[in-house]
Parts: sequence; structure tokens; C-alpha cells
Amino acid sequence: MTKQDLVDSIIQSMPKNLTQLEKARYIYIELGKQRRFDTRYYYGNSSTRKRIYERAQASRLNPNIIRNKRTIICITLSEIYKSALKQIGIDCEIVRNGTFGDKHVIPIVSLNDEKRGNLRIRADLQQDLEAIQTGMSTVEFGTVNRYEKNYDVINEDDLKKIDQKIGYIKEYYRDVDIETARRIVREMNAHESLKYIFQKPELCANTHFNGQVERRKYYRFLLDTIIPHYTDKKVYIFTCYREKKNTVEDVKEGTATEKKDYTLCAYSYEKDDVNTYLYSTKEERFLPISLEKLDELQNEGLVLGTKKKTKGVNLLKKIIRQNKKKKDITEREI
Repeated sequence: MTKQDLVDSIIQSMPKNLTQLEKARYIYIELGKQRRFDTRYYYGNSSTRKRIYERAQASRLNPNIIRNKRTIICITLSEIYKSALKQIGIDCEIVRNGTFGDKHVIPIVSLNDEKRGNLRIRADLQQDLEAIQTGMSTVEFGTVNRYEKNYDVINEDDLKKIDQKIGYIKEYYRDVDIETARRIVREMNAHESLKYIFQKPELCANTHFNGQVERRKYYRFLLDTIIPHYTDKKVYIFTCYREKKNTVEDVKEGTATEKKDYTLCAYSYEKDDVNTYLYSTKEERFLPISLEKLDELQNEGLVLGTKKKTKGVNLLKKIIRQNKKKKDITEREI
């Protein structure tokens, strides 16, 4: 699918009789549902990020490049959004924004809205991907921060009405369920809290992540919001991966690259007792896993954490080793 094919499919599905602001919002939401952030960039070192960024810059100048990949970074995503808006007569410029790094770029949309008059709003879709893919309220469309001026702000209640009109939500955002969960787990210990979060349908059902980055950011947000008093103290969550070997076809076609399959591991630690979970991409949820099984998966190539100092990883590895040692001693005694 080319960039134009993607743009055409979104515009053709857009409801009729929308204002310019509502059209800009609809395209923003639909793009967010279909794209995922590049894991190589997200987890890569400075040289990897530089290479990917430069390739994205070069590709934006070539309208014939096929956009069949769902994986993107801010440049590509901003260009697609700008192209879609231009096709329906809405002006958009792409500017640098240092909030998330010196090279980060965002679209600035100029609207002549039938209801609100002339508007100039920011629309940083990259930062809202996980929110859109989970039905949460967005924080980077029609908002400003302390580094920015001269942009208009869209009232939260007005944005909610627009989202209901375009079909993004029916009545309310998932934020309501998250706030309810925060109040419920207030008196729970670490084990109970984590189990509740991972088993509560309102928090985890109907989540359709396009990629690992969006999944990680969402679940990290859940823990930081619902149980901030436990996160990185008694509850940890981090990325795991396996090296994915190239197929014979990859080598023949000259597209052989080192790839990784990512997932998430989480655990709660309470009074020398640990409860561990591993995210199942097949079932799209966290499942309990024993320390023995985690040790087995490590021996089969599962790497816990993407960096040596990832919070919680060394502690879990130590617990796994201690558990294995106790088990070995018990078996010898028997």
C-alpha cells in the first residue's frame, strides 16, 4: 500500500458533514489505529536512531516510495498526516519540537473551522499512538505545554463530543475505568494490585496494539497511574525479547536483518515472595508464569530487559537463581 492508498482509504471512510476540526481529528484517530512506532528506533542506540531518522528524512522526499510498513517514526507519520489533510483542503506544516528530543517533529494544523473560527493547533500523533489503540483520551491533539506558545487549545469536553460524533468512543474514554481501578486497589498489597490490573477486563480487553512500543507504554502508564506507590519498588515491568533469525527467503532477497521479537514481563515482590507474569501476544494479555518456566525460557533464548540496568531485571534474575538453587538442594535431599 502506498502512502496515497492509505490516505485515500481513510478519507473515503470519513463520515459526512464534519467541520474542519472534526475532519482533522478523525484522520488523527484513524492513522493512530493503523500505525506503530519503530522498535529499532525506540530501543536502538544513537547510531541506529540516526540511521533510521536519516532514512525517514530521505524517503519523505520521494513520493513513489511504497509505504507498506506499519512501522514508522515521527517524520513519516507527520508526513502522512499532512498529506491527508492537504487532500481535504486543510493546511498543515511540520515543525521541530524539542519536548521529546531535538529531532522530534510534529504537525501544526491551521483550521478555518465552521464552529470555532481560525485555529492553529498541534497534533503530535506519535505520542498518542498507545492512547488511541486503547480508547484513552489523547494528550497531544489541541494541547500545548510550557515550551510552546501561539497555539490554540481544544476544550476537553468539546473534544469528547467530537470523538463521540466520529465514532472513536461511545460514551467515555478508558480513562474512567483506569481511575475506578486506582480507587479500588488503594488498600491492596503489591500481589493483589498487579493481579487485579492484569485480570480486570475493563483495563485490558479490547486493546488492539499494533506494536510492542504502544503495548509497553500503555501498561507502564497503567502501573504508574494505578499503583505509583508500588511501581519500581514492589512492582516492576520491563521488555523482554528473543533474537529472530533470518529466513532463507530473507537471505536470498537480500533483506536479511537482525530482528527481535518483543514481549513484556512483570512481577510483584512482597515479603520475599514473587508473582511473575509474561505477556502473551497470542492471547493479548498477561498470563501468570512460574520462576521455573522463566528460567527455562531464558535458557531457550529469552532475554530479560533491553539494557543491563533495566529496573527490576537483576532482582528477578537473582530470585530465579535462588529458586533454582533451593529446588536443586531439595531434589538432592529427596
